[in-house]
Amino acid sequence: MAAQPKPRDVLVSAAQASPQRADERSWAVAVTTVPERLASGALLRTLASLRAAGFPSPRLFVDGADVRMEGEYRTHFPATEFTFRWPLVKTVGNWILSAWELLIRNPAAGRFLMCQDDVLWCRNARAYLDAVKWPEMSYLNLHTFGPNEAMVQGKGDGWHRGHPNNDDPILQQGWGGAALAF
Repeated sequence: MAAQPKPRDVLVSAAQASPQRADERSWAVAVTTVPERLASGALLRTLASLRAAGFPSPRLFVDGADVRMEGEYRTHFPATEFTFRWPLVKTVGNWILSAWELLIRNPAAGRFLMCQDDVLWCRNARAYLDAVKWPEMSYLNLHTFGPNEAMVQGKGDGWHRGHPNNDDPILQQGWGGAALAF
């Protein structure tokens, strides 16, 4: 019996098989959110900072809302694309489904950004990400989670391995997945 491919191998194979593969600097961007973030203003602040960062049109993945809320979202974001999930699938479920949908809807994108609705971006972050060399076969965690601070202290600018776990010294354990680039 043939060995089953690992999920990472399937994604890499799917990306490599795309005949219309775009420039590696083309982006597909997702923001995962819930209706409460719109009411609190957090989502509006995140999207304004994403625009200033160079990501003007992310797709919103709204968990716990059905299409009857589209009118309310269109009022605030007329040119934005949405996916509404009902019933609620919660944070991890929304993230996983959103990542797959982003890949399916944008097979030719060279880069993918998944972020949560409470991240504030610095101006021109996209220009920086387009200019720096990315580590091979990796993803970028664009948020430094507190326990990782000690691991990068004194190592200078650049990308660094995340917090180790007992079984795998380079696995970050998913800490700080508020903004991940692939």
